[in-house]
Amino acid sequence: MKNKKHTRRKFIKKTAVGTAGLLVLPRIKLFGLRSLKEKSKVVFAHSKQVIDDSGKVNPDILQLMIDQSILKLSEKDQLNEAWQRYFRTDDIIGMKVNGNSYSQLEGTPMVEHFPLITRGILNSLNRAGISESNAIIWERSDVELQTMGYTIQKEKGKLRILGTHIERRPSASENYQPGFSSIDQATGEKTTRLSNILEKDCTALINLPALKSHRLAGITGALKNHYGSIDNPREFHDDDCCNPGVAEINNIQTIREKHKLVICNALMGLWEGGPRWNLANMWMEGSLIFGEDPVAVDAVMLKLVDEKRIEAGLEPVAKRAKHLQLSEEIGLGNSKLENIEIINLTI
Repeated sequence: MKNKKHTRRKFIKKTAVGTAGLLVLPRIKLFGLRSLKEKSKVVFAHSKQVIDDSGKVNPDILQLMIDQSILKLSEKDQLNEAWQRYFRTDDIIGMKVNGNSYSQLEGTPMVEHFPLITRGILNSLNRAGISESNAIIWERSDVELQTMGYTIQKEKGKLRILGTHIERRPSASENYQPGFSSIDQATGEKTTRLSNILEKDCTALINLPALKSHRLAGITGALKNHYGSIDNPREFHDDDCCNPGVAEINNIQTIREKHKLVICNALMGLWEGGPRWNLANMWMEGSLIFGEDPVAVDAVMLKLVDEKRIEAGLEPVAKRAKHLQLSEEIGLGNSKLENIEIINLTI
């Protein structure tokens, strides 16, 4: 595995600007109704000490990155004000992680980094008066969460950690799994059904993607993370996940209304072979990316992946990531870096 230390990215320096004049969006605004005349704000937090070459994370530095990032994004001075910009104290917050294809990392410190991120977020929320008993860490299946290092916990009144169903994916011979809603959602010429965790249990959503490439869609970021929220993701992979695909899924009203925040786990990244993690094609990035606009966060993620691909002598994947532009066209966010205000935060 290549373990070159991360240096400041030129594109981030070029696109980062001050905070003056930024329009603060009210909590009730839906990301699907965003005015594309407004620049989307993304906080890019980086530390050279947060993760070492073996994948071991420094939790104190990680906690500082989380706390400082939410303060920067919200433009608030106190954590309670920052988190309460996005969540009520009685919200049930779904934290949708990405546990796809972690099997190669089992038994290494690398699988511990996502539980540490969610723990840091919960610590920060708790200091804002939002109890972790009001949170659900979830993925498509219990199996994927366990592969990531989580312990399944389904008892109400405590932090819940659970999958929509037990197995890795629904059986192809079954049209309906108990973990999915019975309501068909229109997605272009197809339909899908949402996880009941998202449809019924959560009132608000934090999207927690991982920084990695995808052999069809170019990257699997915040937008494509919702392939783990539906019962039939295999039906949405035609034409680089665009016919129909990522944009249509993210345009489902429930997703649009409950989405509040993206926190990208960019502590480590995968530049080739995704979505399956491969030790030979990974690097230790040491970053977190915070934003309200999932399209904008994905655009920053795409730039990071392509930079590493070029460094490795590979073609960039930006042309394959057509779903970013399609998502912008239906009003889900900004896909162009010139329309994204990147705030650098070095810890």
